[in-house]
Amino acid sequence: MAGPDLGAARRAADELVSAGVGTVLLFGSLARGDTATPGDIDLVAIYDDLGDYGGRAACRAELQRRARAVSGCPVDVIVTDAPEWATRTTGVPCSIEALIAEDAITLADIDQHGEIDWDKDIGMPATPAAELQERFANLADAVLDLTANLVPGTEEARAAAAGDLSEHTATELRRFAKACSAAHMVFESSAKIMLILTAGAPPPREHRIPTLLATQPQWVSEAFEAAARNIDLIKLSDWHQAQHYAGSWPHDEFDDTYLRRHASAAIGIATFSAEQCQHRELDADLMRRFDVRMGNCQAALTGSLRAAYRNRTAGTVTAAEATRPRTLSEATSPPVLRGAGGRGPVGLG
Repeated sequence: MAGPDLGAARRAADELVSAGVGTVLLFGSLARGDTATPGDIDLVAIYDDLGDYGGRAACRAELQRRARAVSGCPVDVIVTDAPEWATRTTGVPCSIEALIAEDAITLADIDQHGEIDWDKDIGMPATPAAELQERFANLADAVLDLTANLVPGTEEARAAAAGDLSEHTATELRRFAKACSAAHMVFESSAKIMLILTAGAPPPREHRIPTLLATQPQWVSEAFEAAARNIDLIKLSDWHQAQHYAGSWPHDEFDDTYLRRHASAAIGIATFSAEQCQHRELDADLMRRFDVRMGNCQAALTGSLRAAYRNRTAGTVTAAEATRPRTLSEATSPPVLRGAGGRGPVGLG
């Protein structure tokens, strides 16, 4: 695909208007004239009225497909409508829409707009309190994902019980990457919650934890540093996209100590963020479910993080070889005969 430029962005915007969008905005690096860090073409597709927002996801997928086809560039489209955009940009200063509006450029607009129900309920949070609650729900979901990937799943356990080293290694490494990515998401969600709480500011579309902390009060940064004292926050941020691309994993073997440290750090920073939200009148059931998920996550860390591996017939895989950290190359290569001499999983230390 070609690199993004204003010409490609305008072609994409015109295509969205032809698909029924009322107004198309350009934001992000291209709108700011930042050509040093080329990325996607970032567009906001503002319909006159989307109705009940039920088809938003399918609409976004179709608009992105059409925009990419005519522009020859990667395109990311945010789909909204006039009532929602107006509410989010003017009434929710901590929303992503309020942040986007600061440097957005109108690329296309239809000549005549249709009927708009300005009084309807919008699909996204309509108040700062509702925005904070949604961010906290994201944190609770990240804790749930972390817990789910701390313990072996069905396929991994089946491969271990069958003595299938290659499949066991592949599924175990995939779970390891997902768990590390979930730990990153716990930190990212917590950092964005703190931005809303301390500054009432919209969190940027950013995934690097140090960058999210750069403008925060010192006491917030110190809390994050304390929680992350046994891990590297810069490398943690690398897990955001890396979990989808095995060759770019920051850590390419299942490491019990590494995983426990990152999960423990995530639990620590989630606890801190929840404490800051205690008196913010968040939904009581959401807080209850968060507490349950935190308890489950802590309980998962008290047990084994690996499936018990059944040795095959003599001369195939030794016990030491079966329990040592598995590497990425082993996960993607055929099973081979290996000698003893590996080491077993270690404790947190």
